[in-house]
Amino acid sequence: MTSPSPYPTGVPRTPTTLPAIPTPVAVRPVRHPAMVVLRLSAWGVAAVIALASVAIFLYMHRGDVEGARRAAAEELRLAVEPDEQIVFAAHVVQRHWWDYFRETQGVLAATDRRLLFLGVAPREIVTPDPGPQLFEVKAFPYDHRIGIRRGRVFLGTSRGVVLRTEAGKESFAVASDDRPEMDGVLTTVRVIQTALRAAAERERRAQTFAAWSGRRPVYHRVQRGEALISIAQQYGTTPELIKAWNALPRDIVKVGQRLLVKPGM
Repeated sequence: MTSPSPYPTGVPRTPTTLPAIPTPVAVRPVRHPAMVVLRLSAWGVAAVIALASVAIFLYMHRGDVEGARRAAAEELRLAVEPDEQIVFAAHVVQRHWWDYFRETQGVLAATDRRLLFLGVAPREIVTPDPGPQLFEVKAFPYDHRIGIRRGRVFLGTSRGVVLRTEAGKESFAVASDDRPEMDGVLTTVRVIQTALRAAAERERRAQTFAAWSGRRPVYHRVQRGEALISIAQQYGTTPELIKAWNALPRDIVKVGQRLLVKPGM
């Protein structure tokens, strides 16, 4: 038996409207802060390792050491004056930040006049310049203040000497094979500076004595054959002043007579 229809006969049926199904939205997984920090730290460590590798490569890259030393020695012979003598010379190494701390091979020479450094600037690694070699020349006269001592240089990575002057500080690394020559350089500087200080002290004492003597009265003992006018000419004065200083009534002096020829100050 057929069940009766819920709609009346002759009434049109309206289809039932179903609700719209929403479009699914992609949801990103939430990153934990610890993971973000870990990933950034990994990238930072990688960058530090890369920079350290480049720095170590630049620091260890020495270039043509023997060629640079020969060029420095040849240029040193041209830098000294014709009558200047080289007493001792030693091969040294400098490092500068503007050269990325690469080695600057050079020669530190003690002449009879000055301490002279002549360095050969390192060439570029990627695009080396085929032009003439660049040289660095520094002169330190002995009559200026020079302090030199042995020690560790370049952050303690090498042994060498530290030079202190009025212009600043200079550091030089010295290889073990070149230390005997460096000993000669240091000894030469010390001996010459000691002699210069002694000469300066003698000059100072001589000037002090001359100034002290200039303030003292000067007397002259009359010798046979001398006259008042000849005595005055000898001491750069006049007979009239000598007569006034000694209360002489006449121009006549006697042998053995003691005359004041320059009053004290």
